[in-house]
Amino acid sequence: MKIGVLAISGEQAARPYVEAFQKRLQELGYAEPRGVRYLQRYADSDPHKLRRLAGDLVDEGVAVIYAPATPEALAAKGATRTIPIVFSNVNDPVIVKLVESYNRPGGNVTGIAMDTNVLGAKRLQFLKELVPAAERMAIQYDKDHADACLLELDQIRNSAKELKIRLDLVPFEGGATLDAALRQVSQGRPQALMSPVPGTFAIYAHRIAGFIAEQRIPALIEPLEAAEQGAALSYGPDNLWASRRAAEYVARILKGTKPAELQVERPTQYDLVINLKAAKALGIKVPQTLLVRAAKIIE
Repeated sequence: MKIGVLAISGEQAARPYVEAFQKRLQELGYAEPRGVRYLQRYADSDPHKLRRLAGDLVDEGVAVIYAPATPEALAAKGATRTIPIVFSNVNDPVIVKLVESYNRPGGNVTGIAMDTNVLGAKRLQFLKELVPAAERMAIQYDKDHADACLLELDQIRNSAKELKIRLDLVPFEGGATLDAALRQVSQGRPQALMSPVPGTFAIYAHRIAGFIAEQRIPALIEPLEAAEQGAALSYGPDNLWASRRAAEYVARILKGTKPAELQVERPTQYDLVINLKAAKALGIKVPQTLLVRAAKIIE
C-alpha cells in the first residue's frame, strides 16, 4: 500500500509535520515496511514543480495523498478527483474550493481546517499589548495564499482602527518578490510586524526570521513554530496536532470510509507562544498579562 506525501516546501521545513503524521499512522498500525510505503515529494517552494509532483503521485497509484497546506491540497485536487486527499493546515477549505462545506465536504478531499481567519483581531491586540507605543505596523502576506485569509485581513483592518494603528499592507508573490517586500517593510520603519498567512513562514522561515532579527522588529507570525525561529509572539492552533489528526483521517479512509463522509474538523484550542529571549533582545519587557496567557514561553 502506497501513501503519498506532498509538500510545497523542502524536506527539512516539512519534516516536523511529516514525522508527526507518520508516527501517528504507525501507532494506528500503518508502518514501513509492513505493507506500507511512503512516497514523499517535496517541491522546494516551486509551484510548477508541486503540480508535477502531484501528478507523479497519481501516476504511482497511491492509495491516499497527504497534502498538508493549501498549495499542496489544491495541486493534488488538480491532479485527481478520485484518489482521496487529506489536508491538515488549510485555513478555510471552502473559500479556496477544496470542499463544498465543512459538514459535507463532497468529492475526494477532507481534513483539518485551521480556521485561523477568525484570529486577526486577537493577534493584533496581542501585538499591541506587547508594544503599546506602536502606532504603525506592517502586515506582510503572500498573495498566493491571501484568498484563505481575506476575513482575517478585514478583521485586522477593523481592529487597527479601534486601536488607532496605521497599517502598511505589504504583499508579495512567492519567493522571487520576498526580498523586495522585506525592503519595503524596512523602508516603512514600522514599530511591529505581523504575518497572518499560514503557508508563508513555513516556506520562507529563515529569510523572514533573519530579517526581523536584523531589523530588530517585534513580530507576531503564524504558525506557532515561528516563535521558535525568532518571532516575539505567535498565536494559533497546533500544527503538529493537526498532522496527527490528519493521520487518523487517512487510517479511516484506508479502512473504507469515503472522504466525502468525513466532516472537516476545526481546532478547539488556540495557543499563545512567547519568545522571551527575542523580546529581551529587543529591549521589550513582556507584560504579565501576556505571560499568564502563554501556553509556552521560550527563554
